[in-house]
This record gives sequence, C-alpha cells and structure tokens, in this order.
Amino acid sequence: IVFLAWVASILRDWRSLTSTVSVMGLPFLVYHWYLVESPRWLLNSNRNEEAKLILDHMAIGNGNNNKQSFTLKQSTSDLVKEYLSDMYGNKKILTIVYILSYNWFVNGATYYGLTLASGDMGTDLYSGFALSGFAEMPAIVLSYLAIEKIGRRLGLSLAMLISGISCGCIQLLQGTAFANLGISLALLGKLCIAGSFKMAYIISNEIFATTIRNSGLGLLSAAARVGSMLSPFIVMAGESYSGIQFTVFAILSITGGTLSLWLPETRGKPLAETVNEMLVDKTKKIDTI
Repeated sequence: IVFLAWVASILRDWRSLTSTVSVMGLPFLVYHWYLVESPRWLLNSNRNEEAKLILDHMAIGNGNNNKQSFTLKQSTSDLVKEYLSDMYGNKKILTIVYILSYNWFVNGATYYGLTLASGDMGTDLYSGFALSGFAEMPAIVLSYLAIEKIGRRLGLSLAMLISGISCGCIQLLQGTAFANLGISLALLGKLCIAGSFKMAYIISNEIFATTIRNSGLGLLSAAARVGSMLSPFIVMAGESYSGIQFTVFAILSITGGTLSLWLPETRGKPLAETVNEMLVDKTKKIDTI
C-alpha cells in the first residue's frame, strides 16, 4: 500500500496507474515454478516419493535436519466426498459458519472502509494512504504473536474489539479538545483490523474439515467481498453525516469481536478431516516434524 501510494502520486492518470500496477504483478507468475505441490494431493495421486521429499523439506524448514522415517497412507478425507451442504444438518457447525461469515464480512467492510477513509489522515490523499499502509506493518508481527501466545479465538476477538473501540472513540472525540487524536485512533483501528483479517484466515482454515476447506474458504471470501463492496457506501455516508462511517465500523467490529468468543480454539489441535470430526472436542496436541 505504501509503494502504491508513491506510484499513484507520480501517475495521476488512472489508466496509467492501472496499467503499471498490472505489469508489476507479472513477476509473481514465477511462483508457479517455486511453490511446492500439496503433499496430500500428491499422496492421493499415488506420487508418494514426491510427497515424502516435500515433507522432508518442510521438516528441515522447521529446524529438524534429521532424515525422517515415516510411512504415508491415504487419509479418510481422501476417501470421503463431502460438500458444504453436509453442514446444514448440524446447528453447532452452522452457528460456527455464520459467525465466521459475519466476521469475514466485518473484516472486509472495515479494512477497506478504513483504507478508503485514509485520505483524511495525512496532509493529502497520498500521504494518508501511505500512513494507512505503514499501520499494517506491525500487524504482521502482532498477529503472529497473538495467535501463538493467546490463541486464535482470543487474538481474533481482541483485534476486532480494539479496532471497534478505536473507531467509536473517533466519533466520540469529534468537537472536543482531543479531536486531534482521531488520526492516531484511525491508524490503530486499521492496524488491528489488518491483524484481525490475517487471524481470520488462520482460524477459518483450521476450523473447516479437509473435505470442505476449499469450499468453506470460498464461502467466507464471498462474505468478505460483500463487505468490501459496501465499504465505499459506508464511507460516503460520512459526507452527509460527519463521522458516521466510524460509528458503523465500530458497531461492526465490536459485534464481530464479541461473536468470535463463541468460535472453537484451534491452536495446537489436530485438523478435522471430515465434517463429523468438526464436532469432536480435540484436546490432543499435535506433533510436528
């Protein structure tokens, strides 16, 4: 975002900016030859030796340089065909999916909304946008520390709650002697919602069973896209009612953070292979190689 703000300050024509940003993404195509294939997919395709090589490489990356001795076999998820519709018969799973969907909607609306509102943070549109990007840098480290130290559920909840409280304080401080704190509060809200978005990806991947993980993440991503599409209209409402956009973001984030407390904790727990396993209370820690 910081680099994009700098490029946009130079290329004021939107066509030139769009073309430049598109070209900048071309180098990422080389990732096709760099990224490794999924060991699970290789195993399911009867390419066991390739799967073993990748797992050995992952073990070395985790600091384990000893040659691993293990036997691979197909998991139950490779033999079971399940769909998102298989969740509809269980109220507990549906409740979790509804909370996750709402959280992704909130993260999409608040993250992109605060990004769009960043033009009022600096001396001009570009400096404000750059400040918004700088605020995301600490979020990477803080979100990692949060999920490892206090867990996925509590980390997600706290990040959303702090973001919501920050946005709410902006509206409360308008017209007071502390109104200048609005920029700092907006940056704090952006930092926390950026960290929340990152944690939402992790906990969602760990909650969904392997058989429906891709479909589940697609559903949640769609919910986030709905939120991001509504974010410009929420920001535009501030033109008619000063500061109302921050009140909306506050309500969304606080309710999302509160509902997150009803999500299951997944830190150190084995991943569910099937939908039925999503209902199992997993107290056993997982061992990594």
